[in-house]
Parts: sequence; C-alpha cells; structure tokens
Amino acid sequence: MRHYGTGTSEYFRRWREEEPIARLFPASPSARLLLLPALAAAGTAYLVARNLPQCPDALPLSPLLFVGQVWWQWGGYEAMRKPC
Repeated sequence: MRHYGTGTSEYFRRWREEEPIARLFPASPSARLLLLPALAAAGTAYLVARNLPQCPDALPLSPLLFVGQVWWQWGGYEAMRKPC
C-alpha cells in the first residue's frame, strides 16, 4: 500500500491540474503528514460505505482497511518529500 500511495501521489503531482481528485490531497509534505490520520480515516470510511450493504464484512474489516490507508497516505507523504 505504501508503494501504491507513492505512485498515486507522484501521478497526482504530475497531473494536478487535470485530475480533480488530486486537489483533495495536500501538496505540502508537512500538511500531508499532519492530516495523515484524518485522510486515512476518510479513506476507510469511503471504502466501508462503498462496500456496504453488499459486503457486510467491510465493517469488521475496517481496522485492517484503516491500517492499509495509513500506509497508503504514508507513501503519499514520502512522494511529496521527493524533489520534482
């Protein structure tokens, strides 16, 4: 998930103007790190809501989804720290 987050964030940085969803993520590494828990919680809520009611297992699996989202956001933070 960390590598996926890194790649996605690098893509978002390159295509920030053309990708509307890219603007939802902070471009500043400091802001990304500060907002990491909130972004991970929002990502988890989105995944759970999107999978309910057809996949009721999403709710008990939400702690694992949250851990995955933390790693995804950490990868994004690492990508934002790299020079362009």
